[in-house]
Order: sequence, then C-alpha cells, then structure tokens
Amino acid sequence: MGLLCALFIWQACSTKRDRWLNRTYHGITAKYNGYFNGEELIKESWQMLDKKHIDNFAVILPVYRRGTLEDSKTIVPNADKAIKKASVVIKRHSMLIKGKEKNKYIDDSYLLIGKSHFIKRDYYASLEMFTYVVREYVKNYKKDPIFFRANTWLMRAYSELGMFSDAQMAIDRVVNEKNVPQKAKGEFLIAYTDFFLKQNNFEKAQKTAAEAVSYIRNRKMRARMMYINAQLLQKAEKYKEASAVYEALLKLNPSFEMAFNARINIARCFDVNGGDSKQVRLTLAKMIKEEKHRDFLDQIYFTLGELDQKEDKIDKAIDNYNLSIRTSTVNTNQKGLSHLAIAEIYFEEAEYKLSAAQYDSAVTFIAKEYPDYKQIENKRNSLAELVKHYNTIAYNDSILRMSILSDDQLNKVIDEIIAREKEEMRKQAEKAAAAAAMAQANPGSSFMPPGGAGFDQPAGGAIWYFYNPSAMSFGFTEFRKIFGERKLEDNWRRSKKQLTLQFDDSDDDDDDVIKDDEPKEVMSPEDSLKIVRQQYKDRLPLSEEAKEASLDSIVEAYYDLGLVYKEKLKDLKKSADTYEELLRKYPDNKYRITALYQLFRLYLAMQKQNEADKYKNIILTKYPDSEYAKLIANPDFFAELAKSKKESDDFYTETFRMYKAGMYANVIERCRTAMVRFAESEMLPKFAYLKALALGKQRDVEAFRTALIDVVRSFPGDTVRVQAKELLDVLNRAQGIVEVDSTQKAPEEKPQIFTYNADTTHYFAIWLKDKKLNTNNLKIAISDFNNKLYSLAKLQVGTNFVDPANQVIMIREFSNLNKAAEYLNTLGADTDVTDLLDFNKMELLLISAKNFNKLMKEKNIQEYFDYYKKVYQ
Repeated sequence: MGLLCALFIWQACSTKRDRWLNRTYHGITAKYNGYFNGEELIKESWQMLDKKHIDNFAVILPVYRRGTLEDSKTIVPNADKAIKKASVVIKRHSMLIKGKEKNKYIDDSYLLIGKSHFIKRDYYASLEMFTYVVREYVKNYKKDPIFFRANTWLMRAYSELGMFSDAQMAIDRVVNEKNVPQKAKGEFLIAYTDFFLKQNNFEKAQKTAAEAVSYIRNRKMRARMMYINAQLLQKAEKYKEASAVYEALLKLNPSFEMAFNARINIARCFDVNGGDSKQVRLTLAKMIKEEKHRDFLDQIYFTLGELDQKEDKIDKAIDNYNLSIRTSTVNTNQKGLSHLAIAEIYFEEAEYKLSAAQYDSAVTFIAKEYPDYKQIENKRNSLAELVKHYNTIAYNDSILRMSILSDDQLNKVIDEIIAREKEEMRKQAEKAAAAAAMAQANPGSSFMPPGGAGFDQPAGGAIWYFYNPSAMSFGFTEFRKIFGERKLEDNWRRSKKQLTLQFDDSDDDDDDVIKDDEPKEVMSPEDSLKIVRQQYKDRLPLSEEAKEASLDSIVEAYYDLGLVYKEKLKDLKKSADTYEELLRKYPDNKYRITALYQLFRLYLAMQKQNEADKYKNIILTKYPDSEYAKLIANPDFFAELAKSKKESDDFYTETFRMYKAGMYANVIERCRTAMVRFAESEMLPKFAYLKALALGKQRDVEAFRTALIDVVRSFPGDTVRVQAKELLDVLNRAQGIVEVDSTQKAPEEKPQIFTYNADTTHYFAIWLKDKKLNTNNLKIAISDFNNKLYSLAKLQVGTNFVDPANQVIMIREFSNLNKAAEYLNTLGADTDVTDLLDFNKMELLLISAKNFNKLMKEKNIQEYFDYYKKVYQ
C-alpha cells in the first residue's frame, strides 16, 4: 500500500505530464503554499502603508493611500519575501508543456512578483512582470479576470512613470472588451481615475470616479471614491451635485476626518443666490461648540470666512480668516490657506503692502506640494519687491528732507521720533500686561478677541499686537529674517544646543568664577540722548555726493516700482500712476524718456488714446532722434516684432521636438539656420544651447565642450549660460580637467588614471584609514541591513587591503551608479550601521569596477578619494 502511495505521489509530482492529476496537484500546491502566503504579505504591506498615509483634504485626494517614499522602504522586506515565494512557485510548479503553461496559478505568481516590485516603487521591474502576464495569461487560454487585472496594474505602473501614452494602450485593451467581470471593472475604473488625476484631467476623472462607485464592494474604498467625485464636482462649480454626493457619503459612516471635511464642503458648496445662509451658519456654530472639533476650528472659521466673502461681507470674512489662523493647532497648511485668503482680498483691493505681509506668511505655512504653491511664491516675491521699493523711496525721501534742516531743527525732529518710539513701546507693554492679567484671572479660558464667526463685536478698544494680523505678519517675517526657522524650545536662540554651558550655583569653584568688581560708569540722560541723536545724524546724506546717491536710489526705486506693477502684478493703472509721479517729482531724471515711452505703451494698453497721444507727442517733439521715436513712427513695428517672435518660437518648438525624438543631426542643422535667421531674436541663446546639447548626444565630447564654452562666453547675461556652465563643469570633472586662469601659466597636470562612467558596475566602499580598526561588528551590521532591505540583490560584503596601511570594506555589486547611490542613501538612514561608523577614521566611497581595479594596481587611495570628491560629490 505504501509503495502504491509513493508511486501515486511520484506520478502527481511530475511537471512534464499533462494529466488531470498533475494539473490538480501542482495547482493546489502552488495556490495554498507559496502563492497564498505571498499574497498575504502584500496585503499586509498595503495595510501598513495605509496606516502611515496622511490625507490632505485641502486638495483633491489621491486615489491610493500609499504613504511617502520613506514609508515604502519599510515594506521592502515583506515585498522581497513575496517575490521569493512566488519565484519558488514558478520554479517548482510550472507545467510548460509544448509551449503552453498548464498550471493556472503560474500567471498569478508572475502578477504577484509584479505587484511586489510595484509596492517597492520599482516600476520598471514591475512592468516586465505585468507585460508578461498580459501576453501569457493561462486560464482556459481565453480572456479572464487576470488579463484585466494585469492590464490595470500595467496602467498603474506606466502612470506612476508618467508614460501616459503607454498606459493608454493597456487601457484600450480593457475598454475594448465587452464582458469585463464586475470586480475587475471596479479595480480598472479606480486606476483609470488615478490615470486622469495624474494628468490634471479633472473632468474625465470625475466621470470615471462616479462610475467606479457602483462597482466597488469595499466600503472604505467606495467612500474614498465618492469623496473624490464630490471634490471634482465642487472644483467644477457643480455645487448642488457635489453637495448631494457629500450627503450620500455621510451615510456610509466614513472616517471622522472624512466626515468632518464632507460637512465643511457641504457648507462651502452653499449657493448664496439660492437662499439664506442662516442654517449653514447655525450648523457651523454648533460644530464650533463641540469638543471633538477642537483641532478643526481653523477649518470651520475658514469656511465661515468663505461664506462671508461670497456675501460681500469682506470685513467679517477677514475677521473669520484671522480667527482661523489663531485657532490653528496642528494643520499648518490650513493656517497658510487662511493667510492666503486675506492676502488675495487685500490684493484685489490694491492694498499691496498688507497683501505682501499675508502672502509671506502663506508661503511659510503652505506645503510645497500644494498645487498652486509656485504661483503663490511668485506673487509673494513680486509683492516683496514692491514693498522694498516703497521702503527705499520713503527712507531716502525722509533722510533727504532731514539733511537740509538746521542743527536745532534736526534735534527737535529726532527728539520727536524718539518720543514716539518710547510712547509706542509703553503702549505695547501696557497691552501685554493687561492681556497677561486677563489670562491669569481666567486660567482655564481660551481668550479670543471679538469679531469672528459672524457674531456681534463689542465697540471700542484698539487691537492688541498679537491680534493685529499686519503687525503679527511683519513681526513673524522679521523674526525669520534674523533667526531663521526655530522650534519653540529652551535656548531657542542658540543654533548649536550642545554648546550651551551649564553653570553650578555652588561656591565650590570660586577660582573659576570671573568676577567684575570694577565700578561701572553710569551715563547721564543728556549724554545718552546725544549719542542717540548722533546715531540718527550719521545716517543722513550731508555731502553732495551722498545726497545725489539718495536721489538716484529714489529714482531707481520709482522706475522699478512701475515695472513691478506692470510686468508682475498686471496693474496697469498703478504702473502709470507711478511713472507720472516719478516725472512730476523728478522731471529731469535719467529715466525720463523711458518713463514717457512706458506711459505711452500703458495708456495704449488701457485704450486711453488721448493720454497715449499726449506722451507720444512729447517723445516725437522733444526726442525725435531717439530709438523710442523710431519705434512710435513705425506703426507696424510691434506687429512685425510679434510676428518675428512667433516665427522664432515656433521654429524652436519644432527643433526641440526633433531633439526629443533623437534627430540630432537635423537639430544641429536647424540651430545653425536659426542663428542666422533669428540673429536679433531673444531666442538666439536657446538655439546655441540646444545645438550644444545635440552635439553632446552625438558623443562628440570635444565638440560638445567647445559648444558649451561658446555659449558661456557669448551669452553672459542669459539664463542658458548658467545651465551651460554647470554642464561644462560636470564634463570637466568627469574627465579630470581643471580650468585655469588664462593669464597665468597652467601647472603641468598629472595624467588622470580614473575615468567616469555612470552606466557601468559600481561598488560601495568604506575606506578604513586605521589598519588596527576592528570591523567585525560593522560588517555584521551591514550584512543584517542587506538581508533586511536588499535580500534579492545578493550583495557580498568583504575586505580588501589597498596597501598595508589602508583597507576597504567592499559591498558589491550594483549595476550602475544610481543603484549604488540609492544604496548609500538608504544605508545612511540605518542607525544600526551609522552608529558604528567613525568618520574621523573612515570615508564612504562609490567606485566603478574599472576604477577599483586601477586603484588596487596603483595603490593610491588618497588620489582616488580626491577624484571622488571632484567628480561624484
């Protein structure tokens, strides 16, 4: 009987026999051993990432909760184990007979390997697996769920890489099928929504998100897709439809944070033209009183501010936005958005100085990942420039007026300034003391100034400094300029806490205590006042040269101010007013004709022909030989200029497209043509730089270097010079070339024995400068690290002696420089390893296999280290 059983098992174990017994045995063994356990590991990994993920409800939610790049590193061990298990399944249970796979769980195992690479964010490796499954799916040799799932994963991988045209091919394979299983269709539509969101195609993303909801069984995922659908409807200003979806979402009992944001967004979707906002305000007021919303008060007040703004209650809106700022506890992004809302109100009212302070705070708090962050930062910079010019004008105007006063008059003015400053300081101290007393009298209360949330504000009383948004923003900005970003902690003034000295109050070490028993001279009030007066006087321009310099500063600031209004803030009226004020106050300034021409162009743009003609006639009459007169005299000049610019832009766009397509010879020829045809165009530097890049792509190193040098020398004022110089420096470092001053005799260069090639095999090395160092613990820690995070890479750890005094710990090998650099960065975050590194006696290096062989031959590790610092770092 035992012999029969053994014979039966032996027959079933064969992977070369296409029988029911063999297929069943290997199918069951594959599914319930390696494959099942691998799938469980990947499910566990997704759950780990889900817990680490933090949603930002201020923007459109991402479809998938995947955490950060750092979070992904924590699940690498699980993913590698899953890959091993799936690989064992394929190796032991694949039944490839006559070119056809007979085990229906082999393609599932390949898909599992692809998903494991995907969750590690190794998308190219995952693409290989998904592509294989799409091509070689097994079950019944006809399309089944794994075909659709593999295409869905293929679409996700291509989308993550930004390869949307390739992703579209995977999409088409699913869309073109009529009988897609319901579960597979739900997963596909979720991924399809992600595909559109990554391209900011919000209209199509909304449609796929809405369609996906009816196919999703998982309640948590269904709620997320409903929320995204509602957000996209809200973004499209379909407020009624968005509110209905938010209401339906609340019935699914979503997470507290999602439910809260859904209710807030229902309030934001309120249409002021469709009814009274009283009910919405009552709902929000009720939420303010509930303890569970304590950390969400900033969002509630912000929503009230939006409601006020919709109803043109601008003062109340600003009050509520300020309340949002003051009640913010954990959501710094919301604090930034509240500052931004105030900034935009002031900007619309042309209160640019107030707006500048709020924009500065907004940029400080809003996360850099916020969709419009760059535009916000640009506007902040423009307004900061504007305020700087205003301050320059005010300061220089003030000191010029003071410089012509008699000594008695000047002393009187200075004394008045000092008195005002003292009075202001006294008032601030009184207000601070009053606030402190109030806080002490009511220790359990959370003191709020009146005026927010649409409630009545008692009359009278100035606002304390810390409830004055303009003063607060200015103070915060000044603090950051002086101290930078500092945490609220002890000794915050010190940049290096370890240098803080600890003093003992005991009298045991009297010899170490420095005592100053010398009597100090007390300065009389009269002498002190003289010193302060003199400090003010020292700032005044008393000589003719100094006065001329101050005047020049004012004129420069006025002209630049007009440009900021015109070019950056697009406020043509303010720009024209600024130039007119410049001409009125300083009629013979050095920018007179330029300012006249600016006014002519500004009034033309504002369609004020009479004013434009006025400045046109001044230029033609008083400055007939100027370039500006010639520009005005040729009515077709600007049309010709615009046409020429369009031609050069179009020609460059087409040439750049050819460059991206790898048509380098054509690019070089077109760039040569352009440099003749558009010799006067501002596009000329870009054509020169593009030609240099095309030469570099043809691997003509000397021609590439010569072209880069030509760009650097020919266009010193253009941005392409910086890019060309950076490339030139990299090229020189890679080839060991050191630039020398052409006026000096260049020293004889030692031939460079090392070469740079990022695409060849690389090693990671730790150079031990002390041969007596015991490295056993370090090598064990590195091996443990490799087993934990790089188990599939099969890295080897060993020791090599470069010479009797220098040894290196080698970790090998990596397919290219990027892989080795990634390993170095990941290792640097592992404290078990870094705690064993003594950087006084060790150096970390990356080295190619070829350079390592040269190093072992030449025995000069210091020479390689110098090369490494120049080329790699």
